[in-house]
Amino acid sequence: MPPFAGWQDLAVALLAVLVVALALLALGVLATAFRRSSPEWQAELDARSRPRTPTAGPLPLRSPAGREDGGEGSRVGPAGAG
Repeated sequence: MPPFAGWQDLAVALLAVLVVALALLALGVLATAFRRSSPEWQAELDARSRPRTPTAGPLPLRSPAGREDGGEGSRVGPAGAG
């Protein structure tokens, strides 16, 4: 028996799998393009997202000790530096 006996059957099976994979990929791309362009899809995304509220400004910096008064515990950096 030759080493490549039955290669035609294998090639046909691989070609069939390739055709099915490409068809599923095309369907997925079309479905995604259709969903993203619909107003219902955008409304659903807007409803699921949390509202964005502007902040009043930057948050105050806190030291590792949690002090904001500029006291001994408010230094940033290793102990004894500076």
